Amino acid sequence: SGYTTPAYAGGLVQFPPTKPFLNTYHLMRVGETMLEADDIWSTNPLFLTNREDALTPRGQEQVIAAANQLRTANMAPTILKYSLAAACIDTSNLIGRQLNIGRDRLVPEFTFQDPRAIGAWDMLSKSEVTPAVWAMDDMEAGVMGTNARPPPNEDGTPHETLADQMTRLRQL
Repeated sequence: SGYTTPAYAGGLVQFPPTKPFLNTYHLMRVGETMLEADDIWSTNPLFLTNREDALTPRGQEQVIAAANQLRTANMAPTILKYSLAAACIDTSNLIGRQLNIGRDRLVPEFTFQDPRAIGAWDMLSKSEVTPAVWAMDDMEAGVMGTNARPPPNEDGTPHETLADQMTRLRQL
């Protein structure tokens, strides 16, 4: 029914917007991942495609439930952009199947949707590191988010500020 309407792109998006959006955007988080289920926070871009961080069966159920909510609300995406992280690929494939979105409209995006990299805290307990990141940002990030960089790591994992993450999201 509402799944065949073509997109009518409105051109360049400027932030903050000066006019109402003509397009609609739906941002969705992946379902539960295998590393999350094991309480591990992984942000190293070199390991994002590892199947060790794919969706759990519970995560798959969460994505299917979200797709059903989109269908019920008659909100089918025309194009679905996803990160190359394993769980994001799984999520896009499930959403595509559930909403009958063709493979030509599932579009990989290479870096802008990567999670904020947390340096030396990468691969540690998510339940312990999350409060540390939030506390660091609250106490040190500043209004523009340019301070409060997690500790560096020797394995190549970046250690980014909030501003670094926002720059990537704006480029999306």
